[in-house]
Amino acid sequence: MGEGIFFLSKEEAKERLIEGMLKVSIFLLVYVGLPLAVAWCKAGARVIGVTKNKEHEELLKRGISPFPEDLELKKEYRECYEEKRIEITSNSSYAAKNSDLKIIAVPVPYDIAKGTVDYSALEDVANRLGESLKEGDVVDLESSVPPGTTEKVLLKILEEKSKLKLSKNFGLVYSPERI
Repeated sequence: MGEGIFFLSKEEAKERLIEGMLKVSIFLLVYVGLPLAVAWCKAGARVIGVTKNKEHEELLKRGISPFPEDLELKKEYRECYEEKRIEITSNSSYAAKNSDLKIIAVPVPYDIAKGTVDYSALEDVANRLGESLKEGDVVDLESSVPPGTTEKVLLKILEEKSKLKLSKNFGLVYSPERI
């Protein structure tokens, strides 16, 4: 049995979190991802936040939330930054390779009129994660997606790219986003 978070008991995982040994990556730091990053940081995790927005990346790397209207988030993000518990990058592969828990919070737009779903952001992150997935990692899909997306889109890409098997080598959960 491996050493990754997937193989730990609840108590061992909690201990790793409290001791600051759990590394969590959040894909993308927008309206759902940034509060998630702060919550994990406050719980004790080391966080790697991924953003594709250059302006946001520059602000975040200076300890400034790109969402100034949320005063509590602004304050709490600054605290995480000052404690050096959060790292910001635009490199998805780097974040995937250097974390135990990977949280996906990318937009998955649904066009009601056409009845279509744009999976491009999810597929992009899934490909990066699949290329970097290690035995014992856990992937958490937080994005709002249609039923079946976790298995039919995300899992398919993760197993294909990583050559690992769900429930044997890594974990996968779906936890719909809520703020």
